[in-house]
Amino acid sequence: MRQKLVSILAVGLLLGACSSDDEKMDEAAINTAPVIQAQTFEVTENSEIGVSLGTIVASDAENDQIFFNVNTESSSAFRVNRSTGELTVGIPYQLDFEAREKIVVDVFVNDGVLKSNANITVNLLDEEDGLLSNEQKRTVTDFTTVVLNESIGEPGFVKKWEGTIKVFLDGNIANEFVERVVTRNTILNSLMTDGTRIELVNTAAESDVHIYLGPLDQIENLWPDIYNFIGGGNIAGVASIDEIDENYVSRKARMWLSEGDEILYFHEFGHVLGFGHIDRCDPFDIDNNSIMCPVAILGLDFTPFDQDLVRFTYHPLMPAGTQVSEVFDIIERIITGTNSDKNSTSLSSKVKNQPINPIFDLPYMID
Repeated sequence: MRQKLVSILAVGLLLGACSSDDEKMDEAAINTAPVIQAQTFEVTENSEIGVSLGTIVASDAENDQIFFNVNTESSSAFRVNRSTGELTVGIPYQLDFEAREKIVVDVFVNDGVLKSNANITVNLLDEEDGLLSNEQKRTVTDFTTVVLNESIGEPGFVKKWEGTIKVFLDGNIANEFVERVVTRNTILNSLMTDGTRIELVNTAAESDVHIYLGPLDQIENLWPDIYNFIGGGNIAGVASIDEIDENYVSRKARMWLSEGDEILYFHEFGHVLGFGHIDRCDPFDIDNNSIMCPVAILGLDFTPFDQDLVRFTYHPLMPAGTQVSEVFDIIERIITGTNSDKNSTSLSSKVKNQPINPIFDLPYMID
């Protein structure tokens, strides 16, 4: 009798399970993808990050909750709120009317099962933006981040070398490495127009920059301060600025490299030249790529932005000790050959207005 009762219950549970599965199958069978149509918005060029353009309209026949997202391969200029569909500015410098009058964004909408997409067109509205394009203004802003930074010396002032920078190569130096250094230094020298140049010398005594190539343990006695700075961390190279005079001119530096990779050399020597880090680390986008990226990423190389760093810093119009408030006008003159104080207030607001004082807190080490 007990066995029969159990069997009846099992059959009932089985039938109930089948009924539930059938209902789910019926629901899945009638579910349709959300509907989104092509739409048009507009925004003024130079708009700041987060500015709202409006809300993308989409619907779902079953009234399911829907979610939005932007296909960043179509454009990264805008962001969309996943739940509400609000479209906002993501990367302001891409809103450049002079470069393009509209941006088409591919937007997806899904109900958790099915998805649809549509092209969202954003028309850019022109406005008076001075002599520089948005991309050039971004270069100026990033220049202040890299050159007038807190990593190397007192922030708010350009630190640079003058005259001949004498470099001595020490350690496990192979001919191929010397050839790479000579090639890279030739590129740097071609960008410097203020009389600064880099040359190799034969001894450490006559050098301004002492570069050592080799395993970390080889500098434990040579440069114990750099050895201790690394502290066993996973660091491939370190630059140390050892002397900067009262006029913000660099005089002495050391550089340790764990290997003879030319990109590592360029990165660390960039620190020697007075450059800090910048978050341009996308190896697939040359406009967001820099040798001064703080992490080693395969594919990063010396980009147009890096060339501008050298070209602007080591230009006759950019002397050592230049302050943030002066940078915009100077770079505008370098780029255009003219001079205007328009737009300089956006950078001037960041100025540290103080007299130039001698720098005593040395060395400055940066990896």
